[in-house]
Amino acid sequence: MHQEDHSWMTRRRFKRLLAILPVCLSMFLTACVPMKVPKQVQPVSGGDQGWEPDMSVIRVGVTTRAMIVQQFGAFDTGWKGERLFLGRWLSAGGIAIVGMYSDFNYGGGGWVAHDLVVEFDEKGKVIRYQLLSDKRFLDDLPRLLSIEGRPPEIQQPMIGTSFKTVNVMGKEFLELSGKERWWGTTDVSWSSRITREQLERLSSWPTPLSANEFGLTIHLRERVKQEFQESNGKSGTRRTKNLDFRADVPTIALLVHFLHMPSAKP
Repeated sequence: MHQEDHSWMTRRRFKRLLAILPVCLSMFLTACVPMKVPKQVQPVSGGDQGWEPDMSVIRVGVTTRAMIVQQFGAFDTGWKGERLFLGRWLSAGGIAIVGMYSDFNYGGGGWVAHDLVVEFDEKGKVIRYQLLSDKRFLDDLPRLLSIEGRPPEIQQPMIGTSFKTVNVMGKEFLELSGKERWWGTTDVSWSSRITREQLERLSSWPTPLSANEFGLTIHLRERVKQEFQESNGKSGTRRTKNLDFRADVPTIALLVHFLHMPSAKP
């Protein structure tokens, strides 16, 4: 009986060894090991700050706009309105895979975007603040922009796609132009025109690009023409119902303002 128990335990240990052998072999061959790493925070100003902003310093009815700008300056997206402060940063941390041939590769979801929205009254004091995901921020933008009343004039985007309004035979169009990387390797300049009536919905990209770059997809009710010019000299047109748009937060906000408010003109 004792010998049978011993044989059974030996077989069980052998099976466990076989189960973990592929993992150990992979770690040995690739020189990659899991490691717990400290949180990293990427503000709009760039670099790695290593800590997230302390929002406990914000006090409704007491904290002023000037104090917010001073406290959260590294996270300021550059929105020029009087009634809103829009801040943004990315964070990552947890378990990373560290290897001979790679930098930190964060597990547990990778980089996550955080959008800080602070609302002020007519005297410049905080009346509300909230920390949102990109999706919630995009969904709440129409309401937030209604607080501003008249938004600031559109400025040349610092990065990504730009837009302007054009009038063709009495009809107002939104003209988009940008530069993207298609198929992972080819740089492409593109342009397209749409109307508000063609808009179906907007969605944020699931993976953030950077702290100062917001990814947005414009979903249309019908296909529109998109002209493109590749870096290798090839050019052409295609028809699509989805336009990928990336830009700084102020440009994204003004685009949403135009699409959701018929009276708005950037």
